[in-house]
Amino acid sequence: MDLKTAAETLNGSFSFGNRILYDMCSSPSTDLSNPEHLADMIWLIGRAYAASPERRTYGYVRGEDGKLKKNGDNKWIPLWKAINANDGKGGYFISIANHMTDVEKSPSFKHLFETVNELKGLTYKYNNVDEDIDALSKGIYAVYLYNNLIRDASEEFDGLNTSNNPKAITAKKAGARCKNQISFCSKFLHFHCPGIVFIIDQYSLEGGKRVIPLGRLSYDPKFETASKELLHLDPVNLKEVYDDVLDKVTARLKEVDANLFENDTISDKAEKIKSYIEHCTRAYCVAKYLNDAKDQSSLTVTPRLIDDLFLRVKNKS
Repeated sequence: MDLKTAAETLNGSFSFGNRILYDMCSSPSTDLSNPEHLADMIWLIGRAYAASPERRTYGYVRGEDGKLKKNGDNKWIPLWKAINANDGKGGYFISIANHMTDVEKSPSFKHLFETVNELKGLTYKYNNVDEDIDALSKGIYAVYLYNNLIRDASEEFDGLNTSNNPKAITAKKAGARCKNQISFCSKFLHFHCPGIVFIIDQYSLEGGKRVIPLGRLSYDPKFETASKELLHLDPVNLKEVYDDVLDKVTARLKEVDANLFENDTISDKAEKIKSYIEHCTRAYCVAKYLNDAKDQSSLTVTPRLIDDLFLRVKNKS
């Protein structure tokens, strides 16, 4: 199996269920700024992809040595628990949707909304890397913004920001933050901007590393062997374009938001977004490689195809 053949076998292979989600998000009647629409889209996409933000945690208690502490049952001790459990009626989803669309509570939602509308309908050109870098950077930053919005909304729903709650005060001092939702946010925004936003989860991330085992945070020599044996692809051939794209995207994002790469205490937000940036860089490089190599074939190179390809590689390696 070579990379091009693998991609061609996946070309256009979208399930009926995925098509429903794409149609829902692209419909003129769907309004991302409408709390009811937003709540139901979070519910449907999150649960369909086993990445719902309702499955949230807040980090765990650490000792003076920095190691996680366990209780008498040999379980990690949570810094904070979701005190407002889901009621089975969608209360969590509508609550966080109301929070995110409230301009006073979530001023960055306006930027997110405008970016999504800008990226809708766009696709990568591959013959103009600088133009693609702009779209790729905006897609990554939209995922970053959405991640922060969901975390803040979840913390309000769960009472972490209740100033008169002693346990909440203690938890916040210890650095409690809602878990990062980068995976869910990438999937949610992919359905709104399918030509630009790349999907990430544990499996596609590992598959991507096997295709291009490059990355300043996560290089593993064994992946290079897997990449060559599975796809007859020498990742070294992509190193120059990979480094160029990574440098340009990182620089562009720093121009937009200098705080993007700053960690909070517990959740390693900066490391998560750096991992997503590297993943998107790998995905874009593979997409460009396929687009340049497709000749006269009917191959349509999209973020969805790259995600399917990475998953196939992960499952076969």
